[in-house]
Amino acid sequence: MAFFTWFGNLLGGGSTDQRNIGPQLSGPAYQPTNTMVTEDAVLSISAVYASIRLLSDSISTLPLHVYEKGSDGSSVISTDHWFAKLFAGKVNQYQTSTEFWQVVIAQLVLHGNAYVKIGKLGNKIISLLPLMSNQIEVILNVDGSITYRYSTTQGQIDFNATEVWHLKLRGNAIVGMSPLQYGQGVYGVATAASNSATKLMASGGKPAGVLSIDRPLKPSQRDEIRTNFSTLTDGEQQRLLVLEYGMTFSPISMSPEAVQLLESRKFSVEEVSRIFGIPLPLLNVQGGAQGTALEQMILGFEKFTMRPYLTLIENSIQANLFTNKDRQGFEAKFDTDELLRSTPDVRFAAYKDAILSSVLTPNEVRTKERRPPVEGGNVLLAPVNMTPIQKLGQNTNANTAPK
Repeated sequence: MAFFTWFGNLLGGGSTDQRNIGPQLSGPAYQPTNTMVTEDAVLSISAVYASIRLLSDSISTLPLHVYEKGSDGSSVISTDHWFAKLFAGKVNQYQTSTEFWQVVIAQLVLHGNAYVKIGKLGNKIISLLPLMSNQIEVILNVDGSITYRYSTTQGQIDFNATEVWHLKLRGNAIVGMSPLQYGQGVYGVATAASNSATKLMASGGKPAGVLSIDRPLKPSQRDEIRTNFSTLTDGEQQRLLVLEYGMTFSPISMSPEAVQLLESRKFSVEEVSRIFGIPLPLLNVQGGAQGTALEQMILGFEKFTMRPYLTLIENSIQANLFTNKDRQGFEAKFDTDELLRSTPDVRFAAYKDAILSSVLTPNEVRTKERRPPVEGGNVLLAPVNMTPIQKLGQNTNANTAPK
């Protein structure tokens, strides 16, 4: 029932809140507050910056191939396809493919939406230029079409759906769910903890303390003592202070506030890790995994964190950038072999099994290792002592028969 209420309100020009656009079965979990953390403030949180850097750098360095599908179900890399040619050089006048994906993935990871201006010459796509997500407003028109309103210093520019390639995470059918918005509580705590740590370090890391005096003081005397001896706990001054009149200073090794500050900062890193799906060891948290555990963690990172992004992009390319003819004969896929590339001994053992099992030819293996092909290397090989079990039985009977 909630869906039909939404649909009627939407076509009737209801709420303009971007979070409320789309088929939602209930109200949005995110509610705006008066203490919003800006994008720049969020990026100043080291765990957030590291998470976005890790995902954008990892995905941007993966080869994106266009495969031509054969009638027998096989596929080969195509270098002549227009999409492959576009990403082999500059994707636009400013960016290479690596630079392009770094921007697109960073926008997608932080905002839940990435927008790319499609440049065409006739019906041919000749460039793809990322647009900043925080400058885009998505408008669902009464007729069901979508307008992308881009705000610039020169004014606003409206693009239709055919002019913008829109990648979106979760959310609804119109806009994606923004980790920047839905993680405001976590970012607020992390920012406050960081500011408190900055103030603590600005005071030279001096601990709180108690200044004891063996006589009653007038209010004016208390104020004068606070002024004269404030550098015992505050400020950067390291001058030698001489206490008099029986004064004693008793420092507190670490205040409860400082202890809570350390716990808050540690907890904030864990919360950021949950939001972006980054294993804590990859954020350089103390006690990171090593050896086999690290390899398994990278495999899990690729499977559960990176793979959804890669599949999202691959599907969107097929649906929004490829023509009907392209979709019938070609598909775009990221190659994660380099990311999961194992040590030479493990890799060559796997190659050996693949060759002996007649899965790969020697030249296919050499291509993976970036080595030139050799003569006769395009033939599938099999061990000479491998024989069907029925023939083994025939050979045994022949050898044991009386002569």
